[in-house]
Amino acid sequence: MLRNILIFTILLLSLLSTSNAQLVNKKEFLLKDSKPSLIELSKPVEPISKSSIAKNNSPFLAGSLSFIVPGAALGQLYNRQYLNFGIRLGISAISILGIVLSGGVPHSDGKGNDALIPLALLYAANWISSIFDAVIYNKKHLSGM
Repeated sequence: MLRNILIFTILLLSLLSTSNAQLVNKKEFLLKDSKPSLIELSKPVEPISKSSIAKNNSPFLAGSLSFIVPGAALGQLYNRQYLNFGIRLGISAISILGIVLSGGVPHSDGKGNDALIPLALLYAANWISSIFDAVIYNKKHLSGM
């Protein structure tokens, strides 16, 4: 079981590092091809204020997004909590992979997988806490309540 989790972690890290490298290459490509003549510097850029963000964010929508797709933490993504989103998504992915690789439900003869129940509980706790976290964060920090 530990070996499978280690293999999954290595694969996940290699996947993330490849996608980041591709994004960097894409940004460098876009920067090389950008045309300075199209950039208009005469218009002042308005900074994004907290009140303008609060007008567009709903605690109900943040909680609903986290509830609709279990374990995906879409409410955190909606709230612009990117680190929290990544951590919760990683916990869900590791839990699901552990459940899949564990061999399924324990058998009636007592033989089976002992890690299934803790992994399922971890997944459920992560899902439920992401719903509450999305709503509470949105109310406190984005909606100004």
